[in-house]
Amino acid sequence: LRPAFSAIVKKSDSKLAFEYVDITLEQGKMMLLESNYTAVLHIPHNILHANTAQLFFEKQPSIMVQRHIENKVESIVESLKLKQYQIDKDDFYSVKTNFKLNTIRFKETGEEEEVTYEKALVGFVFSLFIYLFIFLYGVQVMRGVIEEKTSRIVEIIISSVKPFELMLGKIIGVAMVGLTQFLIWTILTFAAVNVGQSVLFDINYGTQNLSSMQMTT
Repeated sequence: LRPAFSAIVKKSDSKLAFEYVDITLEQGKMMLLESNYTAVLHIPHNILHANTAQLFFEKQPSIMVQRHIENKVESIVESLKLKQYQIDKDDFYSVKTNFKLNTIRFKETGEEEEVTYEKALVGFVFSLFIYLFIFLYGVQVMRGVIEEKTSRIVEIIISSVKPFELMLGKIIGVAMVGLTQFLIWTILTFAAVNVGQSVLFDINYGTQNLSSMQMTT
């Protein structure tokens, strides 16, 4: 294979189109700047061994676009390798296996619980939220202490309360603010989900009624 470029453009029907041209890397970069191409894909001459290519762009493409390009190039490289090793494509796909591993937690009580990627992702997201809450409100406590020390208000407050009571009040106050915000977000999210479900239910129910009426008529 010789070095090649694939210029990728957006079509009106939101699909990707590939235009294959045999030019140098610098010519491809200039083409990207001076034309209406979305990106330039550089395919090296050793693609069958390197299994990698370079995508040059001005605007970041979405993950779906990148996956589409990867799948497209992967299928072409796969076909070239099959041809190189004289393997029939039908025979190859007949023995190709998509393996899937199911993870199951075995408890001491004998119960089995399937652990999926979605559950692990939910746990990670909530752990990240907890960390962010603790970090942000800890910063607020530190900022309040710095402001009071800078403005020398803390000297007046210390004369009437103990330092431990002052710090405890700050921590409790900021914690209550955070819990209040979290409670408001929870209520709004719950209300939005219920409203969305009711709207979707009405739409589906109305569509089903309309279909049943058309069938009866």
